[in-house]
Amino acid sequence: MVKWDDQFATVEDHDKHLNEWAQGLADLNAAEITKGIDYCRNNLSWPPNVADFREAALRAWDEYEEDWKHKSGAYKMFEPEKPIAIEQKANPEFVENQIKEMRKMLKMKITD
Repeated sequence: MVKWDDQFATVEDHDKHLNEWAQGLADLNAAEITKGIDYCRNNLSWPPNVADFREAALRAWDEYEEDWKHKSGAYKMFEPEKPIAIEQKANPEFVENQIKEMRKMLKMKITD
């Protein structure tokens, strides 16, 4: 902690530094900040400045997002050879009766 505190000659310097970080991190979400902290903890020997941290957080998040994606054929978009068309339309009277029955089951008041 001494290395960190030695950067600031005065309390005002410390407060300016905190404000700089607050502004620099304002548009990052919690997951990006967490990934940035993990990246810095695992790869840096000295705490970064806010610009370096942002770069690390966003790069680490991009790498994380790319890693989790499934790359097997099961997760590729399905493109049918021809569109599937609905050939038979529902009978409006039948649908209305089914809705009334469901409302009764749910003990909801039916208003016509």
